[in-house]
Amino acid sequence: GEAEEEGEGEEEGEEEDPLSWLEPLGPRPLKAMCKAMGLSYYGFAEDASAIADLLRGRGGPTHPALREACRAAGLPVSGKVAELAARLKESVGLGGSEEG
Repeated sequence: GEAEEEGEGEEEGEEEDPLSWLEPLGPRPLKAMCKAMGLSYYGFAEDASAIADLLRGRGGPTHPALREACRAAGLPVSGKVAELAARLKESVGLGGSEEG
């Protein structure tokens, strides 16, 4: 059917992690997210994947968390959750930006 192609990333497949872009951001933006969400990353120092797991456990970064991550990454902090997330993804080369 034609509907099948629509819902990409909807099912909970192990491979397709909707938050797979967190780790490539590096520790600084991830720590900024944790701070915004009141999460302790104590002991994770520069371990991006551990901090990313922490955020995943909370269901992903909140709007304030995304704003702080953008600030830490030197990106604009305005916009909706989806826009901020897309901006961060693009900064690590995972965004679906049409422009070359």
